[in-house]
Formats: sequence, structure tokens, C-alpha cells
Amino acid sequence: MTRSLHQARAALRAARVVGAVVAAALLVTLASPRPAAAQRIEDLFDHATTAAASGDYDRAVVGYEQLVAAGVDDPDVLYDLAVSWARLGAYPKAVYYFERALELRPRDAGARAGLRAARDAIAAERAAAGHAAPVAEASASLLSRLSRPFTETTLGWMLLCFDALACLLLLLRLRVRGEAVRLGLTLGTLGAAALAALSLVALLARVQPFTPGERAIVLSPTVALREAPFPGAVKSGQAYGGDAVRVLGRHDDFVQIRDVDGELGWAPSQSVGVL
Repeated sequence: MTRSLHQARAALRAARVVGAVVAAALLVTLASPRPAAAQRIEDLFDHATTAAASGDYDRAVVGYEQLVAAGVDDPDVLYDLAVSWARLGAYPKAVYYFERALELRPRDAGARAGLRAARDAIAAERAAAGHAAPVAEASASLLSRLSRPFTETTLGWMLLCFDALACLLLLLRLRVRGEAVRLGLTLGTLGAAALAALSLVALLARVQPFTPGERAIVLSPTVALREAPFPGAVKSGQAYGGDAVRVLGRHDDFVQIRDVDGELGWAPSQSVGVL
């Protein structure tokens, strides 16, 4: 992505982001007696966008991070933050924010392309360092990949609507007498029930309620895993930036994580970002 393309995309997205920024500013206004706090939210967005458009990604990162900390949970802000981190060469953090943007807007082609580019950059860095392990992705199963274009909310509504439709068609079938109509309602009921079941399976694949822990991304290039949650504990392994892990527990400034290979260990909290 060239600087001019980034500037054009930032300009096109600005109108969509304004609504989220204004909403966050309104919440700040209602929660705080200082009206200046709301204006600060808008100023942060303007300054961060201007910095990113001019290529000052260090300043852009600071502004976007402050927006996220203030409660602006917007896919465009997260995308811009991910791009800024990628421009600074912090590809693990870029992966994290691209993933967060895709949680809110799963079909964002730009975010998907950025995520893939960031992972490819990490893989190239690992290869140059003699570490050939691929970047572990958060969702590796086929069903998880198929459910990616939908948010959890969308899948939940699909399940509810198809289930309600199946029940409605079943009730209608019990009341009508014509054989042809009953056959049509039977087929419709079975179809709606099948779609409801498919939505449920996709939702379970998306949420993963039976998998312990929270989904997370390793933010630091390398992280030493330890057997206990304190700095002097024996080292038990190594985690690598950009890899998907599960956070199983917390203790003080440490989190217990498990990687895709099942390796357990304690890592500093700031080295892992929960999705």
C-alpha cells in the first residue's frame, strides 16, 4: 500500500468513523463533568488520521491507541492502527489489530489482505532468523474458516430467525389439510431446521465455548514462557510474535497461555493481546 493509497482510503473511511467517534464523545460527555473531554476524542481522531496520512506513523499509533483506550471500538480505527503498526515494522501488533478489525467487520477485504501481509512479513523474518515455524492462526479448522465471513451477532440472529421460521412452518402444517400444501410446509420446515442447525454449528465454531481460555495474539517478537508467574521462574518454552494462543489464567502481571501445539507457560501480560 503506497502512501497515496493509504491517504485515499483514510479519506473515504473518515465519514464512517465519525459516527463512532461522536458516539464515544457523547458517552464521555455524559460520564464526565468536563465538556473538553468529548472534544479531545474528536481531536485525537483528527490528529491520528492526519499523522497517518502524512506518514508519521509513530504519532498515528499514539493517537489511535488513545482512541481505542477511550472506548472507540471501530473497525476503521482498528484497521488504521494495524496499518500504522505494520508501517513501523511491528507486525505482531499489526496482526492483533487486523484480527480485532475483522471481529467487527469479517468481510473487510482490506483487513484480510493486511492480515495476510503481516503474517507473511513475520514468516519472512523468522526464515531470515533460521526459525521456519509458520505463524499459528487463531482459527485453523475448516468450519471456523467457513464461519469467518459472519460476526457472532449475525450468526446468532440467523439461528434465531431460522429456528422461529421452522416453528412457524411446523405450526402451519398442523393446521392445514391439503396434502400438497402440507408437503410444501414439511419441506420448508426441514429446510429451515437444517439452516438453524447449520447456523448453530457455525456459531459454536466461531465462539468455541468448549475450548478453555480466551483467544489472544502474542504481541512481542519473542516471549519467554515460564513455569510460574514471576520473572525468576524457570523457563519452560518460547512464544513468538503473531502466533495465536489461548489465555488460561492470570496472576499479577502475568498470564498463563497455551499455544496451538499445547505448550503451556506464563508470560508477561503486556506481551499478549486478548481478542
